[in-house]
Amino acid sequence: MTGPRFPRRRRFVVAVCMAAPALLMSIALSLLPAPASASAETAESGGTIVYEGGMQLSSSDGFTVDVTARLTVECANDASCTALVVITGGDFVASPTNDQALPFAAGRASADLPYYGDICQLRFIGAGAVTVDATPDAAIVTRQSAPVSTSCPDGSTATASAATVSGTLSYVSGASCLSDGTCPTPTPTPTLTPTETASPMPTTATIEPAVATEARDWDDPGVLSTLRPFRSIGTPSAALWSVTGAIVLSILIALPTVLLDATSERVTDRAEQRRRARGLAPADPSARPPLTVLGWPAALAGLLVAATASTYVDPEFAFDAAGWRTAAGIAAGFLVVIALGWAVVTAVMRSIRPQWRPRIEFRPLTLLFVITAVAFSIVSGFQPGVVFGLVAGVGFAGSISERARAGSALMLAGFMVVTGAAAWAGYSLLVPVFDNPDLLQLLALECLAAITIAGFSALPIALLPLRGLLGRAVWQWSRLVWVGLYAIAVGAFLFVLIPLPDSWQWVELDYLAWGIGYAVYCVVAVIAWAVSVRGAGSSATT
Repeated sequence: MTGPRFPRRRRFVVAVCMAAPALLMSIALSLLPAPASASAETAESGGTIVYEGGMQLSSSDGFTVDVTARLTVECANDASCTALVVITGGDFVASPTNDQALPFAAGRASADLPYYGDICQLRFIGAGAVTVDATPDAAIVTRQSAPVSTSCPDGSTATASAATVSGTLSYVSGASCLSDGTCPTPTPTPTLTPTETASPMPTTATIEPAVATEARDWDDPGVLSTLRPFRSIGTPSAALWSVTGAIVLSILIALPTVLLDATSERVTDRAEQRRRARGLAPADPSARPPLTVLGWPAALAGLLVAATASTYVDPEFAFDAAGWRTAAGIAAGFLVVIALGWAVVTAVMRSIRPQWRPRIEFRPLTLLFVITAVAFSIVSGFQPGVVFGLVAGVGFAGSISERARAGSALMLAGFMVVTGAAAWAGYSLLVPVFDNPDLLQLLALECLAAITIAGFSALPIALLPLRGLLGRAVWQWSRLVWVGLYAIAVGAFLFVLIPLPDSWQWVELDYLAWGIGYAVYCVVAVIAWAVSVRGAGSSATT
């Protein structure tokens, strides 16, 4: 008999999959900013010290904005130093120092500054005090922003609640005068009070242990409160970025997934051929699938395990009051979005045709996706994080067509999207209403946030066309429908949870790490496909 055939479509997918990492890396490297060389040159010639990093605006109504900033400490020949903080990426927030160079001495600059910018143009900062504390390794910048209310040219009134803009910037380049104490000390000015200002090293020593050991209270906001409402991201730019990202990611993920799907089909067919060769009857569709536990108790237990593991997406998670509240919120989100979705799909499918005999199938191996989602959130730095609770699904003990099976998967995916969207709408409406929320209001907001996150963050994983996931049934029924559905799921995920491009500035992984991760995924898919093809060829020749 002839050896294995390599369809042209498969060979094309392999070639594209192997070339995709290089293409992805070249695009990413072309987008990388490269200000370091210019900063270093300035530092050598002008006595400049540069710090860069992320900052966050946190308002009293729960609104948060992530930005990137640069601190430039410049010491002139006349023994005077200044500190200037500018925003290098992100929306809404203006310069914490009002684009002014403040007097800087003994590692510190401080001033009371007026309102700056234009709230009507969505780039402003309220009146308040700013402090800059610098050490050789990092600089802590804090700016208070008072409430703002003003009339805009179009007749509307723009308002903003009180907020704090803060962040720790990392040393990039420049002279080392801060580390050895040789920076010139400027003549004291009326705006500075050096005698009452603590040096930066004692300040760091007293703050860090308090932050590390202080337990959060019941009404302290947690990671679920970082979900951004619609009014902060509902812009045409964010929508365009989400659509573009959905198309690109869908293509990049689908390419190696085609190979994994072909590998899975080939292994399954080979196992069935061996079963028939031994004279065994074909597998009974009503039998329990391998590595599966039937029934609601096992599924709910797995759901609670997934909720418990998902609490670690909070980078500040601890067994304190806020940590338990976060765990309860995620568990509530899973129960509403996933468990209720199972019940609805089961009831609908049973009402359509009872002989399909729908049932709940818990798949313990899907807990690996839970761990992967948590690890991804921790390593990448995405907030409010990615959680996955779809550890079970609706199976069928009776014979059912591919179309009907795909319909049940589409029904569950649609339920998750609708529930998540409704929760996000409620969250977006309540955030401006609950100014400085109390415990009950915070519980309501975080429960809605948990439902939103549970509904949108699980779909990009659940719709992968792998055995045991929702996307498998849709993929087998229609590749075209799967591509469209997956693009919608990824687009919604990006728009709601990781609005681009601002959220990318807080991602801790660089482009090289993303390229390596995708390359590893492609290599694993190609190797698995090649091994399965070789195995099929050897069995065919025998």
